[in-house]
Parts: sequence; C-alpha cells; structure tokens
Amino acid sequence: MRKLVVSLITVAVLVLAVFLALTFSLNRIIEQNRDLILQRAQATLGRAVTVDKITLSIWGGLGVRLENVRIADDPRFSASEFARSAVVTARAELWPLLRRRFIIGAIEFVQPHVQLIRDATGHWNCESLGAAPVASSTTAPEFMLVADAQPAAEPFSIRRFAIRDGSLVVTDHTKQPAEVQYAQHIDLTLKYVNRTTPLHFNIDAALAHDAQNVHLTGNLQVLGNDSIPQLDAEGALGPFGANPLHIEDLHLTAVATPDVVRTSQLEGRVFDGKFALSAQYPRRKNQELKLGGELTDIDVGKLLQSISAGGRRRTKGRATVKLDLHAPEPNPATVAGTVIADIRDGVIEDFNLVDEVLGQITALPGIDMLISRNVKPKYARLFEQLDTRFETLHGTFQIAEQRVHTDDLAIIATDYGTRAKGWAQFTGDADVSGTLLMSREFSDDVVADVKEAKYLLDDHGQLAVPYRLRGKLGQAKPRPDSDYLISLLARAASRGAVKDLLNSLVGGKHRGQPTAADPRNQVERTLRELLGR
Repeated sequence: MRKLVVSLITVAVLVLAVFLALTFSLNRIIEQNRDLILQRAQATLGRAVTVDKITLSIWGGLGVRLENVRIADDPRFSASEFARSAVVTARAELWPLLRRRFIIGAIEFVQPHVQLIRDATGHWNCESLGAAPVASSTTAPEFMLVADAQPAAEPFSIRRFAIRDGSLVVTDHTKQPAEVQYAQHIDLTLKYVNRTTPLHFNIDAALAHDAQNVHLTGNLQVLGNDSIPQLDAEGALGPFGANPLHIEDLHLTAVATPDVVRTSQLEGRVFDGKFALSAQYPRRKNQELKLGGELTDIDVGKLLQSISAGGRRRTKGRATVKLDLHAPEPNPATVAGTVIADIRDGVIEDFNLVDEVLGQITALPGIDMLISRNVKPKYARLFEQLDTRFETLHGTFQIAEQRVHTDDLAIIATDYGTRAKGWAQFTGDADVSGTLLMSREFSDDVVADVKEAKYLLDDHGQLAVPYRLRGKLGQAKPRPDSDYLISLLARAASRGAVKDLLNSLVGGKHRGQPTAADPRNQVERTLRELLGR
C-alpha cells in the first residue's frame, strides 16, 4: 500500500513537472511571437491594439491570458480608446485540440469598457471595425495557436462567452444636445455561440443606475432561411434613475426584420398590476412606432409618478387602461392614438370638486346660504375633506398633436357625479367643461331647506351645475357657468317666479320692477348686472 502511494505521488509530481515545463515553454513561445500576435489582432480589427502582458497556461484547458488590453478608436470619432479590458482570457477545448482543431471553449472579459459614438450623420464608431485590415509580411513562427481550416458544414463556435463587471457608454450626436447613456456593472454570460444552435444568455446590469436594475435570461435564435432573429426572454427591469418604474415577471418574445422589431408577447407585472402588450419599434424611417394592449388593476398613483419621473402622486386608485398608440418616430411629441381608462376607488388629492363648484354658486348674491348649516353637517364628507373621492372614473382619450381630448369623461361617487369634455395639452394647459350632478337625496335636502334652489334642478330633480376649468392643470379652479345659471334662473322667472327670485337675489332692492311684458329679460338683465356679465 505504501509503495502504491509513493508511486502515485511520484506520477503526480512528474505530471506537474511536465505541465510546468510545458507552460514555461509555451509562455516563452508566446513572448517571442508577441508582436506577430498583436499584428494579427490589428489586421483583424483594423485598429491599433496594445497589451501589457500575454501568458499561456494549460490548466483547465489550453488558455491565453491578456492583461490590460486596449483597442484604439476610429480617429474620425475620438482620440481615446474604443474598448479596454483589465483581463481577457481565452481557453481552448483540449479534445478538439488533440485532433488539430482549435475550438474556443470559453472566453472571458474582466472589467471591459466600451465607448460607442454616433456622429451627426448617424454613423457609429464600431462600423469601421475590420474594414481596413493591415497586411503583415512577418514570417510565420515555428509554433502558432491558430485554427485549422474547418469544413464549411462545421461552423465556428464558442461554448461560453462571459463579461464580468463591464461598462458601456453610448454618445449620440444626432440629438442636440448630444445624448449620453451609460450602463455599468454588466455581468453577461453567453452559451453556445454559433449559427445553428440557439444562443442562451444571462445578463445583469445597471442601466442609468448605480445598482444592477436589469436582470434577463433567455434565448436568441435565427428563424428560417430569411435569417430572422427571435428573442425569448424573461426577468425583471427597473427602477431607472429617479423613475420608480419596476417590471417583474417579464416575458418577452420579439423578432427583428430589416424594417422593424416586433414583440408578439410582452407581459409582466408593473405598478402592482399586470400588463399584456404588443409593440413595434421601427428600424427604418418608413415604419411607425406602435404600442397596444392592456394594463390591468394597476396603481394609478405609481403610473402617474412614473410618467412624471418621480413627481408627486396627485391621483390614486386602481385602473384598467387600454392602449392603441402609434408615432412616426420614437418621440413622445409625435404620439397619437387612443387611451381608454377605467379607475375605481379613486382619489384626486388637494382638490375638492364639489366644494369648488358649489362654493362658487353660494358666492352669488342672495344664494350664499344655498348649502345651509342644516345641510352641511349631514354631508360633511363632501365639504370638509381636502380631496375628491370617487367610486369610478371612465374616459376615452384621443391623443394627437401633443394634446389629449375627451368627450366622455364621467366620474361617479356616492353623493354626486360629473360629466365632462375638453382637452389638455402636454404642457399642462387645459380647457374642460362639465356638469356637476348632485344625488337626488342631496338635492331634495337642499331644496327642502332653501326653496330657491329648486330653480337649479334638472328634469330629473337633481341639482345640476355646469362648470368650466381653464388654465394649468393642478392650478386652475373650476368655475360655474354663469351664462347657464343666468339663463336657467331667467327661465324660472318667466314661469312666474320673478318676485321670489329678485327678492332672493337682491333682497328686494333691485333696480327696477319687471314688467308683465318681459319678466324674463328683466331678470336676466338684473342677474348680468349683479354678476358683472
């Protein structure tokens, strides 16, 4: 037994010695051919390539390690580096190597950095890679690790490609000012890199963020004879910078044609709800950007906060939103289409619609007690709260030319409802007209307390007050439609209520008694004088 152990140790030492000797010899050969290796790399890339150190090892497969690799940029774009990497390791598979075939088993980049630049004409600095190879007259070395010519039927492949803690900066000069985007802490793994087997990938990265906020895994494969790539991925995205957008359980299927990138499946969870969308992204100018589908049971506050890039949540609730949008280019200013929104259990913060509209009415001369002290306590929830609370909201919104228009905005609450139509621009300017309808119970209580309020009831016996909101959203206040109120009260006067109306409005001190011939006109003139109309 002892002799067996000694024999095994001896064999192990001999094998180790052979490996060390072979490694030393190979490193010597690499060093002797250092310039030729770099020349070959430069000829392939068409760029200057520098490396601080090149070493070779055979542990775990024949491998080459390059330290502090730097690739120059196209001088037409910048004088800095196009790419650099602290360490690049390439390892060959041993079994094919014994058959005189050089197949890369794995290649890994440690802390690589790539700078992509797009000039004002739309060209990229990476387009010239390999465009102007440099011919080399150097005599071939005695030993060189190059691949034998492979049969056409057996494609080149890399079993595993990896990036560890990489970074990317993209500068786009087609936009003014130039747009700069960055990604860092990129960890990427690709498996089975060839043209016949689906490429499996796994990526984690920090996109416009300090911590990793992109987590995707999936497959990329080429479909049919048209060489159309199809992407199948799942994972999570976000948040991005100050934007709280966070997508979970993402499932994506997309294909890329020369004209567009189309997603047939784009599903996941967002804003505490779900989404199922389809999209089209143009690759040529004659194609449109499209987005359609549905968001279900989402948090409205989080959605609006995301749109306003971290702004305050002014509206809350749970919503279902249907989208049918398109744009001639990826620019929010060119978006057009339809959005249908249904919100339940909603809140509009710091804005009390009922108090704003009815408060304006009670400011009219003689109707200041329309909502009297007898009525207000019963409906304190309407007048004392700072917010507008509703059960449902429905609206169809047409988007075009940086403006949103609706004809069917409707809000329903326990004690009131409102119908409205109008528009709002992307700048925040708005012009909306609507009618506030109080419940039958509320209306009966008001009329029972203030008889003159009956002149403000509609045909259904509900207190109906038209209003208009004009100005900046968030700042403008709704005001009652004075013309409508004047016309309504004047019609009431024509039905024989002249005396009651005038006494109520001016306390019996009106400027002239109406005649039998024109009671309505007289009341209308009086009202317009009182209201400054």
